[in-house]
Amino acid sequence: KPKGWFNNYTINYNIFHSRTNSPNTHNFTQFSINPSFQTKKLWQGGAFITAFTREFDFFESRIAFTPILYQPKLVYGLYLTSDSRKKLSAFLNVNSENRFNDPENRMDLRLRLSFRITDKFFFQYQLFLQGRNNRLSYVTLANNESIFSLRDTKTIENTIEAVYNFDQNKALNLKIRNFWSSADFTNKYRRLGFYGRTTEYTASNNFNPNADFNVWNLDCNYEWQFAPASSLILLYRNTLSSIKNAGKIGFFESTNQLFQNPLDHTLSLRLVYFFDVNKVRKGN
Repeated sequence: KPKGWFNNYTINYNIFHSRTNSPNTHNFTQFSINPSFQTKKLWQGGAFITAFTREFDFFESRIAFTPILYQPKLVYGLYLTSDSRKKLSAFLNVNSENRFNDPENRMDLRLRLSFRITDKFFFQYQLFLQGRNNRLSYVTLANNESIFSLRDTKTIENTIEAVYNFDQNKALNLKIRNFWSSADFTNKYRRLGFYGRTTEYTASNNFNPNADFNVWNLDCNYEWQFAPASSLILLYRNTLSSIKNAGKIGFFESTNQLFQNPLDHTLSLRLVYFFDVNKVRKGN
């Protein structure tokens, strides 16, 4: 029932428990609280806070049945969405994560701006930023043992989407995406041992696990639906990708180096035709 500024508001909570069947191990338990609301002007928002117990992660070690132990953590965030019926609408989401008795932390932000320029033309821009520091992460295997180190990662993703509808059967779609992520490890390595705990490990001086990954995609397609469930699609695509052992270069330097490489171009034509067998049988 609407009240004051609000159409509705709620508070949800849940408890989640995770176990591994073999070996029989308690992975983690989490408790979450999530309040949310919608105003009479159709703005929506909410927040959440989730508490995790200590965690046994069986995947990070890359060795079967060998977990690594992570300390308890708190994850919390909020989001806000404006009225999507308007010509300009926005979505904002901010999240954070902190561990107890552990230096690991994370912060991320997602922003989405949507523009309905005309009834036929729609444009959207989305930005994702994330920084994670001091994450105890897998590096390599040495003598059948998992080697770990503290890792800082930075991620930036930009996405542009545009749609132009000529009519109800013909449309032009454009999507451009650039994703960049870098990982910078400390030179203090740890060997995974019993019960998910780690001990000091000495690696060779020329060992470099740092990484810089950058990818670019552009997709542009024209689609003509010439009959129910039948369409002709002309697609143009160009792509670029780069990965190198360099964890300290920034986004702009990495992207500049990416576009010094030649683009891969793809042009394709696809025909999708719906053939109704029942109509043919009835005709006979």
